[in-house]
Amino acid sequence: MPKSLTKDQKAMYAEFNSWFTFCWSCGVNDSIKWVGGYPATLQRHHIVKPGRETVRENIAMLCLRCHDLAHGAQIRSDGGVLPKLSLANVLWLKQIFDPKSYDRETLTRLYGKALPDDCPVAEWFCDSFFRWQTCSHEDWRAE
Repeated sequence: MPKSLTKDQKAMYAEFNSWFTFCWSCGVNDSIKWVGGYPATLQRHHIVKPGRETVRENIAMLCLRCHDLAHGAQIRSDGGVLPKLSLANVLWLKQIFDPKSYDRETLTRLYGKALPDDCPVAEWFCDSFFRWQTCSHEDWRAE
């Protein structure tokens, strides 16, 4: 059973949710209900699991589908398998979207070992992000 959040953690989550109303990897925003057969629910993802500490430095914003990809799920879309989101990818996303809270030293301490170098996400995520963030969502066909 997960431990209860402190008052400070709840406040941090509330602020985080107000700042980030889109998935950092695919760009789907919180006004979309479904994408690629998945509910487009936004979720806070703990970047490093061994240290699964609820601090801003260890949180990324992902939709349910991308969250599953970050946990190693194999997801098919349009006849192909979607690329996974590695720890290196999520570190890169954190640095791009929440640079003031990007702290490798804190994440390394939580992880308990050296972190991989940051690595940009696969082209599929960039294409998806661009489409969701620049097109009229009424005109966009779900993948």
